[in-house]
Amino acid sequence: MKRIFSVILMLILLFTSANMVVPVSAAEDNSIYIPKIVSTDNGNKLVYVPELAEIARKMSDDAYGIEKGATTSIAKTMKNEDFVDVKMRIDTSKSLGDLPENFLVGVKNFKVGGKEKHVLAIAFRGTDLKASAMDALIDATTDALFVDLNGFHSGFCGSASTAFNILYNEISFSSIKNSDGSAMSFRDYLECCKDGKEGYYILVTGHSLGGAIANIFT
Repeated sequence: MKRIFSVILMLILLFTSANMVVPVSAAEDNSIYIPKIVSTDNGNKLVYVPELAEIARKMSDDAYGIEKGATTSIAKTMKNEDFVDVKMRIDTSKSLGDLPENFLVGVKNFKVGGKEKHVLAIAFRGTDLKASAMDALIDATTDALFVDLNGFHSGFCGSASTAFNILYNEISFSSIKNSDGSAMSFRDYLECCKDGKEGYYILVTGHSLGGAIANIFT
């Protein structure tokens, strides 16, 4: 009887272990970065993902470290999330009248169901009154510089435009290759998104002034 019970128990264990969901490694399971859309009577809607929002918040916090030169903490969230090709835009030659365009940018390459996916993250820093006197004055001026520009706040719009031009003309990612084997530029990445190429996503975030810039930039 004991032997029969042991055999039955073993069969149960084998059956359950064969049907258990095996945890996938972090490099394989990053579906949190893929936008989730649901269809409703009012049209398609984007699903809010708290975990992704928290990651975006942390990236925004990191961006404040750019001006302070805190190299050990800059982009720590991107690095913890396995982003590569992480770059910082640091402008140390600002003068009054310039616009704050400091940001962090990086890419994460991962797989879901064996398919290659990529997410490009950009985090804009917010108003930093604890930065140098000149940087704080520039931030405050940008915040206050409201002249309607086709429905946009001119200070925020100018900063977003400056940042876009820098990314579009200067930034590339060696970890993502074009079909000819060359490093994919920000411009190439946007083309992939525009053409509807599967597996290319963009996450834009920022806090305070950076949040306003992020919205217009997007």
